[in-house]
Amino acid sequence: MIGDYPEYLGSLKKHVYNYFGTRKMFIYKALMKIDYFKQIDYPFFHSILYKMKMRYLEKGDILLKELDDTDALFIVEYGHLEIFTEFEGNEFIVDKLPPGSVLNHHVVFTEDNMVTNIRATCTTYINELHENDFEELQESEPLFKKRMMMY
Repeated sequence: MIGDYPEYLGSLKKHVYNYFGTRKMFIYKALMKIDYFKQIDYPFFHSILYKMKMRYLEKGDILLKELDDTDALFIVEYGHLEIFTEFEGNEFIVDKLPPGSVLNHHVVFTEDNMVTNIRATCTTYINELHENDFEELQESEPLFKKRMMMY
């Protein structure tokens, strides 16, 4: 539509920016827990929001395993995840992650592998933001790139 009527772009953006749905505000609050996302402007938040991908996990699905290469930040939107490890044939729960939990926000700075396992304990929806999306966001917003470099 914007291709045919470019004069409506400003009105459309204004409408989207002024819409305060519960999901949008939930993701905004979760991102504000991360230092390098604090103080981002509202239009740039929308750039981040639209880069995120929703992922569905069923009970028992493994999100990440030990030694997996991690390349995404995750926000638990609905459901629960648990972090666990295995030692001498026994499973140990390290932590339980409720909605609003943010995982792997250091992934853009390291090339570490996972040292634990993460699985869904029930039907769970997570939002993913991959490392290549971080790179695109940095290129589109010089202030964000500077903040990332300082972090």
